[in-house]
Amino acid sequence: MQFRHISILFLLIQLILPAQSYNSIKEKAEDYFLSLASNEKTADTKLDELDKLLKTLSTVQDESQKVDSLIRELNEHQRVSRIISTDSSLVLFNLWYMKFSAMFYHTGYEEFFNHSGTKIILFSASVSCPCTMEMARNQSIDIIAFGKKHNIYYWIIDSFDNCDLQIFYDALFTPTVLIFDKENRLVHKIVYDENMKTLLEEYIKSHL
Repeated sequence: MQFRHISILFLLIQLILPAQSYNSIKEKAEDYFLSLASNEKTADTKLDELDKLLKTLSTVQDESQKVDSLIRELNEHQRVSRIISTDSSLVLFNLWYMKFSAMFYHTGYEEFFNHSGTKIILFSASVSCPCTMEMARNQSIDIIAFGKKHNIYYWIIDSFDNCDLQIFYDALFTPTVLIFDKENRLVHKIVYDENMKTLLEEYIKSHL
């Protein structure tokens, strides 16, 4: 019986740790993303905080290979961002964020569909034509800001690496926004529209 309890505890730890790591990285990364996009003076500090978090997680959790890979790419971003423009830094960090999203896809999936309440998916992309990449990057920033402003849970997916949900919900253009209710039912879709932010604001105001 004692062995069974230990096994159950170990299983719970295995399930909880990835989710905690994912949410911690997601929060710090998005704080930096928004700060960088707004050209705030605190951007460098928030980047350092993300770096410290990743290095801490690398020493304590089972998915250290994933985290170590993120650390290496983040360190390269830190080095290069000192000598390039803010816009170029945004391009590079967006690619880092897409890699993070792809690496923790299954954890992101569980966190999203277990969330009780209205929630949003944005299908973004790490590979596409320049105009689509720019739109997807800008809409990633908009979704993060929107979600934080309205306290609505959101998940940004790199559809280049993970297209199963995009196919399932017949959302074959990138970027596309899907809105789900608390029962995980798809209630609204915004497909490849430069006015996504305005349309999303209008929908949320009229339905929530």
